[in-house]
Order: sequence, then structure tokens, then C-alpha cells
Amino acid sequence: MPRQIQPTGGSSLGAGIPAGSYLQQGGFSSSIPTWGTASPRYQPGFNDEFKEDSVFVGNWTGAGVQTFGVDLEVIQSGNWPAPGRPVTLQLMQMDSTGFGVNYVASYTTPILPAPPLTWTHFDFPIDANSGAVPSGWVFTHGDGSPGNDSEWATFLSRVDLTSVGFYAPGFAYPGTGSWTLGIDNISVQTATTSSGPTIQTFAGGSADGATALSSTFSQPYDAALALDGSIAIVDTYNNRIRKIDPQTGVVTTIAGSGDEGYAGDGAPAANASMNFPLMAAFGSDGALYFTDTWNDRVRRVDPVTGTITTIAGDGPSSDADCLTSNANDGRPATISAVCNPSGVAVDANNNIYITETRENTIRRVDGMTGIITTVAGNRSATPTGDGSPATSVAIVHPWGIAIDSLGNPIVSDDEERIRYINLLDHPVTIYPIGPNPLVVEPNAVLTIAGGNGMAIDGTEGDGGPATAAKIDFVKGLKIAPNGDLLLTEDGAFVVPCADCPSGAKYQYTMLVRRIDWQTGIINSIAGNQTLGAGPDNVVARQSALSYPEAAFVDANGNVVVVDRGNSRLRKISRVDGTIASNAGSNIDDPIAATRGAIYKPTGVAVGPRGVYFTDPLNLRIRRVDFDGTMHTLAGSSRPCVRFGIAFDGQCEDDGGDGGPASGARFFVGPLHNLSVSPQGLVAVVSNGRIRVINDSDQPITLFPASAHPLTIQPGYIDSAGGDGATQVPGSGSIDIHDARLQDARDVTFAPNGDFIIAERQAYRILRVDAQTGQVSVLAGLQAIIVRGPLGLVIEPPVSFADGPIAVARFLSPYSVAAAPDGTTFYVADTGNHRIRKIDINLGVVTTIAGTGVEGFSGDGLPSTLAELSLPSSIRVAPDGSILFMDFGNQRVRKIGTDGNISTVAGSGPTLITPTASATCADMSSAPCGHYSGDGGPATSAQINLALNIAVAPDGNLFIADTANSRIREVQFAPPTPLQLQPRLLRQQRQ
Repeated sequence: MPRQIQPTGGSSLGAGIPAGSYLQQGGFSSSIPTWGTASPRYQPGFNDEFKEDSVFVGNWTGAGVQTFGVDLEVIQSGNWPAPGRPVTLQLMQMDSTGFGVNYVASYTTPILPAPPLTWTHFDFPIDANSGAVPSGWVFTHGDGSPGNDSEWATFLSRVDLTSVGFYAPGFAYPGTGSWTLGIDNISVQTATTSSGPTIQTFAGGSADGATALSSTFSQPYDAALALDGSIAIVDTYNNRIRKIDPQTGVVTTIAGSGDEGYAGDGAPAANASMNFPLMAAFGSDGALYFTDTWNDRVRRVDPVTGTITTIAGDGPSSDADCLTSNANDGRPATISAVCNPSGVAVDANNNIYITETRENTIRRVDGMTGIITTVAGNRSATPTGDGSPATSVAIVHPWGIAIDSLGNPIVSDDEERIRYINLLDHPVTIYPIGPNPLVVEPNAVLTIAGGNGMAIDGTEGDGGPATAAKIDFVKGLKIAPNGDLLLTEDGAFVVPCADCPSGAKYQYTMLVRRIDWQTGIINSIAGNQTLGAGPDNVVARQSALSYPEAAFVDANGNVVVVDRGNSRLRKISRVDGTIASNAGSNIDDPIAATRGAIYKPTGVAVGPRGVYFTDPLNLRIRRVDFDGTMHTLAGSSRPCVRFGIAFDGQCEDDGGDGGPASGARFFVGPLHNLSVSPQGLVAVVSNGRIRVINDSDQPITLFPASAHPLTIQPGYIDSAGGDGATQVPGSGSIDIHDARLQDARDVTFAPNGDFIIAERQAYRILRVDAQTGQVSVLAGLQAIIVRGPLGLVIEPPVSFADGPIAVARFLSPYSVAAAPDGTTFYVADTGNHRIRKIDINLGVVTTIAGTGVEGFSGDGLPSTLAELSLPSSIRVAPDGSILFMDFGNQRVRKIGTDGNISTVAGSGPTLITPTASATCADMSSAPCGHYSGDGGPATSAQINLALNIAVAPDGNLFIADTANSRIREVQFAPPTPLQLQPRLLRQQRQ
């Protein structure tokens, strides 16, 4: 009779047979030999004439199977001929027909002296990732010829048939009787594997799909009105061009993937990389043109296909290329140097005009031929005044550009002027009915506004001729439907201040102004000459702006202002002149983290309420709750600015210390790493001191045993010290408020609440006692500080030394982490390209990773044999492993509890070597890396200038992916069982 393989389903087949086990039953006769074999999965559908092989199929190599185990039992046995029988596991890979065999492998146990009369477990070693045929296996091709080591992984990458049983020398004998072979507990499921850590964006990225007021943008520099009434927003810091639908108000991306770089021409624009898009304009055919500024290109998005192409510029240009870029005139624009293009405008014939800011010229790309020419500017930054021909006139660092109804360009420049360029063959009259009409001769350049010095107040000349007014740092120029010229000013100046302790302060302009094209009269229409986020629904001149970069008239006749510093578009009503937000949520409003706009985050930490990070160029510290909502924890839109003797407001004293964290002010840039205590105290390195924020519901007191305890109320910020006058001595201690930290970059909490600080510039690790406030050196020999002819110089006595704590030496340590025992600390010894361990009990410092040679190598080996490059952040994982950011290699690496090193996130490449014309750095024209990999293996992802990491209690990793303006999360999923599905291979007649 045919063999049957069936699940038991219960005890009806016999006492002691586990439910769900599989039985193979066979009958014997004197003339029919039978093999006692069993397939580990039941495939239904057989009939009396056919059996269907049932199999495990799957990628055993990718799954990393180590063992295959089964329980076997012979419930009834006929004769068991001497010398007994072994058990064999056989694996096959079939060819494409399902009948032929590509490979077959078998592993046979020693001979069993007796059948397994009770359930007996058998394990078969697989070692699918060994790269070689493991010992004990017989591996052949289908024709019986031997397989080799290199074919083993190929074979196990697709196993088609799995069977186990008493194969050789064969469970067959003449006679009568019956037997039952049971198989159960197929433990391939316990030969567990993990697909490896995966990565995703946790915060940032300004995800699409919400309405305009519920969306976020990151420092948009420009916007343009499309023919259908939609608004295209140049979302500069997100490296995207986005659109507000005129009917639904929903925001979508029309160009840019968010990746910083240059790629994607000829493909959908939304998948393209770009690098600091600055300004945009629509052509009469509906195509979108924009300046891809740091790529030294101008690009076009086709209105029908949505594909992106480059229409001018051949890539980042050297100084030599730019000095001679006018030699490219008369050539196709796509093979010509275009140096630092800022503004772009398109005339009625789709000719494209570009302000070449770096080279002081105005270039024109013919809409029909694609040929580029210079139409104005002599390439010099030395002012010449107005005149003709236009190419002989100096136009110093032109920015904004607009095209009037005659097809002539109007440009703004750094001489605080607005210039008109007449490309026609006859004179043009400007301001024809005003008090001072202007006549611009053919091929001439003439100032039509400003040229009277720099505006300080910003409104100088309002109500009078534009030619008599002062203007300041005009970037954006747009033409209104009636021909009026809209311009924005965003200047900041040091001015005397009798009431200021320093005697000086900053004065801001921050205005939108309008020039009547018929009369030439100029007036301010929005902004109150202060820097900030002014209220909505007030008269536009009463509301503060923050670096307005452009203004244009929308399809309904309202003026829309690109309020860059507030990352919003604001609309001035044509009816009553009030201003209201038109796009972009308030930066401090709670929002889904992936819809939020963050820019260049540097520090990241995990605390009891969520994930915290520094958002330095937005002047804030943010928190993402565990439900995915992002909040502002500390900071406001007004920065602390230092320029010479001038300070801005509150920053002359404490930047908001002692008050609500929401009103705190930070200096632009120096917000470094942060940590959060189990009680909810956030500590951050800010401008040379440690600032603390109480993110709990109860007051927290620091240094209670000191002469000046510090109590921080819930939601408040204060200074824990570090900006005193005295360097921490090499022995003994001083009060933290008297101490001056030497370029501290990281602060972390010891288990007892002490602050542990990496003092980069003095090459030391410091400890601040949480009870007394006394700060002392934990480890590291103090650097020698001398003064030379050029000022302060720090010279390390020796760059590296392991050994007793008192004589150990570090070189520019960026980060420190505390182990749970409170006596072990780990240091990212950046300059030495090593990871070091401080053992307080033993009193020694040792190297636990890195050879001291900069490079990338060693994965899979003991960590002391690995090469590292500038490790910049370090944290201890819950399982005791050590995770660190290998900054120069843009990878997160792990020192396992077995002492071996591996990469867990990031694929590099190593940071680009600086060139003469561009350096690989934050806010640079040379991208250091890229953004990729979300939803896939973390080790295949690209991160970009990431400095710091944090580890959550569940072991997941968070990366401050700085240049990609995101917080990325690496999830370490627990190993999951290998699940191989049955598949019908063939039918075989019995």
C-alpha cells in the first residue's frame, strides 16, 4: 500500500503519541522492499496511486541555519536486522523541471543498535554560513560527482526537499509485518536566525500627505506660483521642492528625495538627489526650474512626465573653472561651468536667466538652443557703478532675479542695489508717472532702487522714490501681476545701545517691501524690524518675521511671504492687510515626528519620556514621545548672537537660565551631545557649559551638599556650571561653577547621578559629584596649555598611553559612557582612533578596540585588532555590549560581549577628502555622504556626518544623522524561527 504521512491530531492513533506529530506507516511483504523514511511536513492531496513529496523550501544560507533537529519513534517494528540502522538527514535542490537534481547532501548518524522505541531527539549540524562543506556531510551534484566548498552556500540558498529516516543500508527486509515511524518536534524552528538590524527614520524628514498648515518645511528659501494656482516651495534644508495643491491644500513632493548629492537626471524628479536648492521659477510651458546651488547646476522638472534634467552647469566647479566660466559662452549650457547659481527666472519664451553669485554675472540659457551666454556683469567684485555695455558693469554677488513684462532682468546685489538690465535695442522708461522717471538705455545697467548705503532701520525711504531709499541684503525679487516689484530684506547689524551692558546690540530689518512700478514709490508692507515669529491675524507691519527670503502674489491676489527662519509661508490679505500663516506648522506645535522639520541634529539620548535630541540650527532641544509625537523641550526662535562686543538681549546674562525651558535661548551651533537621567533631568553641553532641564513632574535638586544647591522646577532650565574662570586641576577638585570646561563635547550620567564629561580640548574625562558639585579628573593627563604668537595653543604631552589612571593619556576624547556597575567607563578616544576602558576598581585604563591606525577593518575579529576612524560617540547596550559611532567610517560598530567587533549600521563610505574648493563638512558644498536605506538592513544604509548615538532600554539604537537632518532608529529584532514553507515538487508513482 502507499505510504501515508499524516498528522496525528490527538490520541486516537495510540496512547503516548503527541498531538500534531507526524506518522509514516508502511506495510511489508516478502517481495516488496520498503524504505523507512519520513518527510517532516504533511502535504495533503495524495491518492492511492501517487504520493506527493512534501518539503521545506527556503534560503537556509540567508537564514543562518545551524542545526536541524527531529524527534523520531518506531512505534511498531518488524525485525531489526543486525547491525542496526543509522538515521540520515537528506537535503536536495531540484532543477527547474522539478524532476532533475542539482545537488544532494546527506548527514548520517552512527549506527543505532536498536530502533528508537520511545521518542528520541536527533540533531544534524548544518552550519549554513560556514562557507565550506561541514564535517560529516556527503555533498554531491545530481549526477553523483562531488560538490565543492564554494557550492555549499549556493546549494543551501534554496533547499527544495528535506527528508529524514533509516536510509542506509536500508530498512528493507523480506518478511511480513508492519511498522510505524513517528516524527515530531521539528526543531529547525529553533535553529534561529535574525534578519539583522533594520533602520528607519524616527524623526525629521517632513513627510508629505498633510495639509499645508499641518506640514513642516525646513528653512525654505523661495516659492513660486504655478500656472494651475499651486505653489511650489523650495524646501531648502530638506533638499526637496514641494507643492501645495490649490484644491485640497495637501503637500506633496515634486522633486528631491531628501538625499544630499547629485543624481536622478532622466528619472522621476521625486527620486532625485540635490544639494541646497535655493530659488525656483515656472516657465510658460509649466516646467519648473530651480537652482541646485551647491551642485553648481540649474535643473528642470518636466510638467508632463515629471522627469528631472539638468539644463545648465556641469557640476561643482573649481576656482579656475569659475574664473573663466564666461569662456563657456556660446556653448551648450549643460557642458559649461555655472558657479554658485542663486536666482533663476524665466521669460515668456522660456529663456532662463541665472544669477551666478560667485562670479558676479547674469547668465542666459536660450530656451530653444540651450546655448549659454553672459548678459551682464564683468565678473569683478569691485563696484563700477551703472553703465553700458551691461557686460562691463560690476554686479557684485547678484542674488534675486525677476523678469519684467518686456523680458528684461531685474537683479539685486550686495551693493544694496536693485539693478535693471535693458537687453532690448531701444530705451526703456521705468516709473513713468513717478516723481523721478528713469530711462535705461539699450544694453545698459541702471540702479532703480537703493544704492544709498546700507539700511539699518530697514524702512529708510518709505513713502518716497525707491532710488532715494536705503535697502539691505535683498535676496528675493518677484513681479506682481500689475508689474509692481516685491522685495525682501533680512539684514542684521550691530548698532549702539546705551541701555545694553556691552554698549551695542543687534538691529534687524526683516521686511517685505513693494515698489510701485508706475511711480517708483517704495513702502514696507510686512515685518516690524525685529527677528521672531510674529502673531497671525494682525496688520502685517505689526508682526515679526524671521529672515524673509521672497514674496509673491498668489492666484487670489494675496501677497505670500516665504518666512524662512520660521519655516512657514505667510499670507498678507489683499482685503485688510492682515497676515496669517499659509503653510508650515508652528515649529513648537506637537506633530508626528516624521512630519517634523529638524535641521542638522547633533546629540541624541533616550529618557523616561522618550527620545531627546539637539536641533542646534533651529535653536532647540526636542523630544519625541513614545507615541511618536515631537515637541520642543527647550529653546526659542531668537538666538544668542555674538559679534564683536554686541550681544543680543538676554544672552548677555544667562540665556534664560532659571526660567521656563521654552523661553531659553541658545547660541547658534554649539549644542553638542546630551543625556537624560532616570529621573528625567536632561543635561546638554551648550557653549562651554552644562545646562540642565527638568523634564519631570517634580523639582530636582542638584548639589544638595554644596554651598549653593540648585533646584530646578519642572519644565525649567538652568546652568549646572562649567563656564567659570579656572581650569579643573589635575589633582583635587573645585566647584563646578568655578570651573571652565575645555571644549566639553559629551556629558553622561553615572548610575549614582554624577556627571561624567568628555573634555575634548584638555584630553581628559571629568567627574562632577552630584551631591557636592565638586569636579575632578576621572582619568587623563592634563594637556599643556601655552600661549604662542598666534594665541592659545594646546599641546598634548603624549598622544596615547594605557596604564594607571594617573598617567593614562587620551587625545581629543569626544564621548564617554558609564557601565551599570558605576565603576567602569568607556571612552571614544577620537584622536587615537581607539575605544578605551576606565576601570576604577583596578585603577587602570586599557584599550578595548582599535589598533591606533586610522582605517576600517576587523569586523568579525577581536576588537583590539580592528582599525577605527575618529570614534565620536559611545554608549553601553542593555546586554553589556558597547556601541560606538565610527565617525570617519560613518558606521555604528559594536564590541560584543565576546570581544569581537562588528558593524550594526551604516555602509560608509568614509568621509570625502577635502579639496581646495570645498570641504566635507556640515553646511558644505561637498556632500560627505548620502541618505538611503530606510526600511532595509541597517548595514546597507547610508548615514551622513552622524556624530552621536543613543541606546534605548530595549536595545534599539538611535542615530543623530546630522547632515541628513534626521534621527534614525535601528531596530534589533529578536531572532525569529526559520519558517520554511512546503511546496509541491513532483508526483512520484509508488
